[in-house]
Order: sequence, then C-alpha cells, then structure tokens
Amino acid sequence: MAYKFTNDFFEELKIMKNRVDEIVEKSLMSFEKEKTASSNTFNPNTDVFETHNCYVIQMEVPGVEKDDIFIEVKDKELHIYGEKRLLKDTSCQSYVLLERSYGPFRRVFSLPQTVDEDGIKATLEKGVLTIKVPKKEFFKEEIKIKIDVE
Repeated sequence: MAYKFTNDFFEELKIMKNRVDEIVEKSLMSFEKEKTASSNTFNPNTDVFETHNCYVIQMEVPGVEKDDIFIEVKDKELHIYGEKRLLKDTSCQSYVLLERSYGPFRRVFSLPQTVDEDGIKATLEKGVLTIKVPKKEFFKEEIKIKIDVE
C-alpha cells in the first residue's frame, strides 16, 4: 500500500519537530544555585521564562550597581557574577541589627544549543536585572520538496 505524501503531511511533520525542539530546550534550560557556607552571602531571587523568540532571566538585585555585575557565556553556560556591597555609615560605631544580605553572588544557567549567544542583551532597571537570550531562527524560509509520483 502506497502512502500519499501531501503538503499537510510535511507541515504536520514540521510542527511535530518544532514541538520536540521546544520540549528539549525547556529541559536543557536550567539553572543551579551556587551553594556557599556563608550566611551573609547574597543569593538573588531569579525567575526564568520563555517567550516565542527568547528566554528571559529576571534577577532581583536591589542595591547592586551596574558596574558590580559581570555577565559572560562560556562552554554553553551563562555566568552572572556580582556583588551587593554593604554601605557603611561612618558615623555608626557598630550595628545593633544587620538583617540584609551582602556579598558576592554567582549564578550559572545552562544554555540550549538553539540560542543565539551573540544576541544576548542585559538591562538593569529598578533593582531588577533582565537578561534576554534570543533563540536562533530555524526556518527562515519554507523548505519545498518536489516528489515525483511514478
């Protein structure tokens, strides 16, 4: 029995491939929180979500200056380093209570193969660091295959 390949068949195949790619990307886009023994370490709360075009990482870094944040990609991982500095009041002899966390922080996010590392952009606004990691475009033009029926 011969199967008739139609445009709908190839379109469905393309949709299934895209869905499998999305599932694989979601499973690979993970992050790990660095463990440290110090209770004074600043570990910023982070959200990661996905849009149609990119992954978005939002990290709460109130009180951290732009110059105290360093972001780099190496070995398919996005590394974010920074430091929340303690602002010391010189008129104060000693603290009675110190609850806020300070110190260096580091976060590492594994990147899927399908991201455009050169297109990564970061902004810092109102104490929130936002990093956009764009996805590569796979199907810029539609693939057409002509099949002759014998």
